[in-house]
Amino acid sequence: MPAIDVQSVRSVLEGGGKIIFNRNNINPTKCSMQAKLPAPLGTFDNTLMAKATIADNTIKMVATKDNDLTANAVNVLYEDQYATTGSIKPPGYIFSDSFGGCSFYLFRGPMGNIHGAHASRGNHGQVTNPTSYFTSRGGTLLYTWHSKGNIPDQRLMNYELGAVLAVVNADVTDIFCITTKNQKVTSVLSHEQVSNSAG
Repeated sequence: MPAIDVQSVRSVLEGGGKIIFNRNNINPTKCSMQAKLPAPLGTFDNTLMAKATIADNTIKMVATKDNDLTANAVNVLYEDQYATTGSIKPPGYIFSDSFGGCSFYLFRGPMGNIHGAHASRGNHGQVTNPTSYFTSRGGTLLYTWHSKGNIPDQRLMNYELGAVLAVVNADVTDIFCITTKNQKVTSVLSHEQVSNSAG
């Protein structure tokens, strides 16, 4: 697959475009439901693979089956009290939304895949940190974003939630932390680029 044009993604996000995820009547893939350290209640896959396209100021992801070799995106779904994960082989997108206090982690796995994790803060008040889960399996932490304190209160009071879109190319990943409301991008909170070989 060709590299993803980061400027096209940036134009949609900074231009107040939309991010649409269509579940397409497909159920999420959930693996490793058995509780595992380090999370109080576990770290597990909770994802929907998808095909992503950019057109008409919209990034549209349509869910597809896990074994679809044309999938170029993964949606990491939130689960209260857990750290949920999803993986993509570059190039591709990692998307996760519903951030209102949770944290996002990005790891490189030992086989070169890039893994995103949506870590719940939950009712215990602490982030369900998946770092030791990944590092004990040969992964390397590339990036962390904590939504708590980084989403302005006025946006949360306006029912805007945080989301992360990571654009994963062969050598680098561009991470956009944004706020959305009704699928419309309302702000770009940060845009950072990390090397996939960092660490």
